[in-house]
Amino acid sequence: MEDVKICPNCGRRISAQGIFCPFCGEEINEKTVVEKVVVEKTAAAKRQHTKEMQQKISEHLELKKKVQKLKKKKEILELKINNYDKLSRNEIPDCRPNEDAPDMDFENKQKEAFDVKWTAAAVAAFIECISVFIPWVSIYYGRIIQGMSISCSGFFGLIYGLLGGNEWIEYQKDWLTPFVVIDLFGFIVLGLNAHFIWKVLKKEKDLEKLGFCAGGSGLFVVILLFLYKLFIRADAGDDYEWIAIHTQIGFWLMLIGGIVLLCIMQFYEVENKTVNLKLEVLNYDPVLPVRIRNLIVTREDDKRLKLELLYDELEWTFIQELTVDIQLVKKNGSVRTFVRNAVFLQQWEGTAVFQIPDEGYDFENIESARVNILSYNLPKQQEIGCGYSVYSDYSVEDIRRVRSSYGAPRIVMCKEKNIGSEHQCSCGQIYSNKLNICPLCGKTRQG
Repeated sequence: MEDVKICPNCGRRISAQGIFCPFCGEEINEKTVVEKVVVEKTAAAKRQHTKEMQQKISEHLELKKKVQKLKKKKEILELKINNYDKLSRNEIPDCRPNEDAPDMDFENKQKEAFDVKWTAAAVAAFIECISVFIPWVSIYYGRIIQGMSISCSGFFGLIYGLLGGNEWIEYQKDWLTPFVVIDLFGFIVLGLNAHFIWKVLKKEKDLEKLGFCAGGSGLFVVILLFLYKLFIRADAGDDYEWIAIHTQIGFWLMLIGGIVLLCIMQFYEVENKTVNLKLEVLNYDPVLPVRIRNLIVTREDDKRLKLELLYDELEWTFIQELTVDIQLVKKNGSVRTFVRNAVFLQQWEGTAVFQIPDEGYDFENIESARVNILSYNLPKQQEIGCGYSVYSDYSVEDIRRVRSSYGAPRIVMCKEKNIGSEHQCSCGQIYSNKLNICPLCGKTRQG
């Protein structure tokens, strides 16, 4: 509703925006006030118009981008259909179905080293188990008048004597009682070492901590015996000439077994060869717009293998993950399957990563790799591999040299050549000789 006011001269209701009263001619507003209102309305109208124009321009640009994306998607789809047609008509050179191969071999040397380490550790633990039942020390009172041996085998006899079953032990109860505690620790040594041996026989992994506990427990009992022997000598005073404490073979066996077991756990390292392979990938899917160049295999500190795929994606959107089978080719031409159905997650553009446990694979004489793409995931869709591979015209040395040379094409998978009325680009795409630019990678045709 329009603002109104009362004319101060005639008292009638008039518009508040005017300068003079239309009934009596009285001046009701100054001219500057009206001009200010008109200017403000004009500025507001301009701002609204500018905002609407900017919104329309933004919508136009967004629509233009969508049109370009749809055109690109259409081109890629037409290219895939054309590739499938060539595949069905056997018009792609050196193209054959992906074949299965036996799994990778393992390094026997590493397995043998593993067996030697844990066999030696089990023998040391077995020595500690035996030493628990062999006398540790023999104690005599009055030199040869009365005496007894201390070990786990004599534990129940010691308990019986301390409870009053032996007069001599009853007489020496004060300094014989601590041997009961030492004997109890001996049973702990027996339990830890027996458990360790059982784990080794089951060929379980990561037993280093248990081995340290088993060896350390034996040394702990030996140290207790040694220190208590010194204490008895100091505490007996003048009576020491009537007491004889002789260290027996069980003491020395437990000492040797504990030291050997700890040394094996600490210093015996199974040879873990460094793995740092960068392999050339010599095959590609003739339908999908993805070209994998290299497979990098490195051994991590946590006994895992890190696999990296370096690839070029020629799609209109970004790949998020790749599901592939990987085969490794030796210099003699034999092929072994390394991983199956491995899901590589994109780490950054053109690089996807996957990790597996290090089982001691035999990488000796590995020359190149084959990567068979099963599928890859885009943000809103999934592309499936065709199940075929085209193999490069280059040898491993040649393709490595060409890919690393200055001025090489962006993607090198095979030699650029004419095939009848068509041309094969270095990226592997086959297209009509009537075109000068590869519809897949955009490279200008040569020849």
